Amino acid sequence: MNRLRLFSCACFLLIGIVAPGCKKTAQKVEPFLFQNIVTAHTSGVISRESSVRVRFTDEIADSAQFNVTLKRSPFSFEPRISGIALWTDARTLEFRPDSRLPGDVRYTAKVKLSDFTATDPGKETFQFEFSTMRQSFEISIEGLGSVTDRGPEEQLLRGDIVTADADIDSDIEGLVTASQQGKNLTVSWNHNPNRRDHSFTVEGIVRGENPSTVTIRWNGRSIRVDKRGEETVLVPALGTFSVLAARAVQAEEEYVEIRFSDPVDPGQNLRGLIQIDGRNDLRFSREQNIIRAYSSGPWTGTCTVTVNPGIRNASGHYLPEGKVLNVVFREILPEVRFSGKGVILPTSQGLTIPIETNNLHAIVVEAVRVYEKNIPQFLQVNTLEEDRELHRVGRVIWEKTIPLGYTPDKKNSWIRYGLDVSPLIKEDPAGLYRLHVSFRRPHIAYRCTDSSQPENTEESDLSSESWDQEQESSYWDNWEEGFEYRDYYRNRNNPCHPAYYQEYYDHNVNLYRNVLVSDLGLIAKRGNDDSLFVAVTDLKSAEPLSGVDITLLDYQHQVLARDRTSGDGTVFMSPDRPPYLLMARNGQQSGYLRLDDGSSLSVSQFDVSGATVTKGLKGFIYGERGVWRPGDTIHLTFILLNTDIPLPDNYPVQLELRNPRGQLVTTINRKESLNGFYSGLSTQ
Repeated sequence: MNRLRLFSCACFLLIGIVAPGCKKTAQKVEPFLFQNIVTAHTSGVISRESSVRVRFTDEIADSAQFNVTLKRSPFSFEPRISGIALWTDARTLEFRPDSRLPGDVRYTAKVKLSDFTATDPGKETFQFEFSTMRQSFEISIEGLGSVTDRGPEEQLLRGDIVTADADIDSDIEGLVTASQQGKNLTVSWNHNPNRRDHSFTVEGIVRGENPSTVTIRWNGRSIRVDKRGEETVLVPALGTFSVLAARAVQAEEEYVEIRFSDPVDPGQNLRGLIQIDGRNDLRFSREQNIIRAYSSGPWTGTCTVTVNPGIRNASGHYLPEGKVLNVVFREILPEVRFSGKGVILPTSQGLTIPIETNNLHAIVVEAVRVYEKNIPQFLQVNTLEEDRELHRVGRVIWEKTIPLGYTPDKKNSWIRYGLDVSPLIKEDPAGLYRLHVSFRRPHIAYRCTDSSQPENTEESDLSSESWDQEQESSYWDNWEEGFEYRDYYRNRNNPCHPAYYQEYYDHNVNLYRNVLVSDLGLIAKRGNDDSLFVAVTDLKSAEPLSGVDITLLDYQHQVLARDRTSGDGTVFMSPDRPPYLLMARNGQQSGYLRLDDGSSLSVSQFDVSGATVTKGLKGFIYGERGVWRPGDTIHLTFILLNTDIPLPDNYPVQLELRNPRGQLVTTINRKESLNGFYSGLSTQ
């Protein structure tokens, strides 16, 4: 059995990839003098771990120079920065510092253009400025929790830390210490890959006969931040069943979280025992000592939570007295998100991409087209979801501000819209499109409390459309004027400040998705001999597609084989060497499937290795059952498989039967066979 690698191009709608970006500052250095030379540059407030980039209008470097350190760096900085310079593509020059930059420092950068391109007098050196981010952090503590499968004596406490800039995990772990009645407690950590979001758990908290306190202390010295503080959490005594706290949780789904001192009886009906502002549609979930209350209606403002006596804990004891608490739901931050996953958009979807928005009057949609003839080049360095070196194969073809028809009754609610992409594909339906969906301050429906409050722009004023064929997409070339940029972290959750619109802070403000309009679903299986089995189906009906043209390319775009699917939608192909890309064409529709080893689907959970025959013939013995009793007649069939060397008809086979001791019991010779099946091999 040959070992197979499986590749698949699935039919689900869209998967999002967010492009990296740098921030811009309101100060622009000689913008008109260099506008025909430089299209974008690093500016504003950047991470201490960021590179410095300059992007040029024309292609300057060739492929042999990509990612090769320049012997002489054209960059100079004040204050000085040590590092290397290189070309990441034909138009992007990048400086990579040797080490992490110090925080809260403003740099002046100069690029000596005359080192690598001809310039006019007075344009030999391009100068710009940027600043490094000032590190800071915020800490939040959830409260006490019960330990699963442990008694009420042992408790834990969870919390989160968010830092302004990425930092070293070991330094973050030096921020927090915890103690209970003077005894140090263990703090365990879980670090997000972005190295800015960190959660911690204080373990070993003990509930005793008397109430006690746990003290959480934090000190920013380990990450060079002058910030310290502490918080005390009350640990109730054993035998005391009480309500500890309630809070508003505004996540993917909003709810009210109520925390008790003991695990709550999982089988008790809570209807009427917990009331929130007269809502009659509450539904509950519970986890140990936490109850979450959900409602079908939106949560706004201050809500009064009434916890009535009668709630039981897991030990059967009732809550002795009720409690009334207030929780506050803040105004939902403006956001936009795609609904669904995947890249392929079947035509059965009506060429409409579902998106969802919250508190927005309008969105801005920008489309970059990767031309069909350039898609093999694009897939040399990308999967269908990615966007590396996008400018080499695509360009911005469309930008439009789309009003959403927002009304006050939609406030603080996710509203679904259909984004019609049919105008994009009229000219080139076989191309790949990268959509950038975003919004800015004039588009939000959010109450600002300062002079930066956005005007309530009429929808007719928001509608605009651009078909600038020469427009270049830049991921680090957005800024707004009139703000202090030194403290982005403090304003990262303020939609009335430009800090909210920076991609670094992970808000759903800038979203990116690739779209390939196609009804072709592709599956390929490759054997050890590099033979390839290809199956093509219609994503709308799941029926096999015949007559689909299949082309196999190597990494250098040389054609290795061509063929067409048969009536059952399949084709076997035997290229001279392993292919890199499979292209399928059916009428006006195209499909693409990378065939490199890194793109194959994982089969690690399945035993598909089989066995490789290095010499001899391949055969299989089949019995009518698996266990025989003494005296039973054993009926066997032998199946001979040999596709490489043709064998004559009635090729003889010999079967030897041995007992468990390895002793020969009988020998059977047989010449007659039917298509390699030797039957009638019987013995007692």
